[in-house]
Amino acid sequence: MRYLLLITALITIGLTTLVSIPGSPYLIGGMTQADISAMFATSVTPVGVTFAIWSLIYLSWVIAWVYVAFFAQWKSKIDTQSLVLFSIAVALTAVWLLPWGNLYISIALVVMLAILGLLAYVFTRTRTAHVVVRSSIEITLAWIIMATALNITVWIRYMGWSLGGPTDLYYAIFALGAILLIISELQCWYRTYIISGVFLWTLLGVYIAHPTMEMRWVVIIYVVTIGFYILQSLRNKKTALSALKFW
Repeated sequence: MRYLLLITALITIGLTTLVSIPGSPYLIGGMTQADISAMFATSVTPVGVTFAIWSLIYLSWVIAWVYVAFFAQWKSKIDTQSLVLFSIAVALTAVWLLPWGNLYISIALVVMLAILGLLAYVFTRTRTAHVVVRSSIEITLAWIIMATALNITVWIRYMGWSLGGPTDLYYAIFALGAILLIISELQCWYRTYIISGVFLWTLLGVYIAHPTMEMRWVVIIYVVTIGFYILQSLRNKKTALSALKFW
């Protein structure tokens, strides 16, 4: 079973790469994910380089699965069910490309929500897992939260509902604000620095992609807000460590 999980990650990475490289003969619908995103320009779409985070996500999968399969499966503090569910979520990221590439945006959204649900469940079950495994789960969950928000926005445009234009400030405030609430709660309760870091990376991408003064002020305010929660978590951790040393 533990080797099957590693194989699943490697196959997913390989298939995703084949259907994502511009000019590849294996492109689904003849378009890359970036081409489709450009078709439905939104106020929360970050600059293209932001999506390079997938490279880190893929690397985290390989490292985590290698760790579990060959080094410390017996002491990783993660149960088989969680590993299997995480593996299913990983596989679904490749499955998601099929409806997305063929412009079945509604089906793509359903798949994305399924991935989000699986990862959220696995996240709650693996808080005591080894940092290698836990970090892989966190960075994947973080980006899927961002991707779900973008997928919902694209779906809204696909359905023909107006958001007031590609740079609609009000929608950006709402969508990014909803993500901010989720990330802030996770940071407060679980000290999820990786998830907060991914959110900051996304905000940087939005800042670059939408160079209007209003949008940049929104991004700056959200960056300061999540930064406050990160600093507060660090402060609380330091206080807890100091109390532990005292006793």
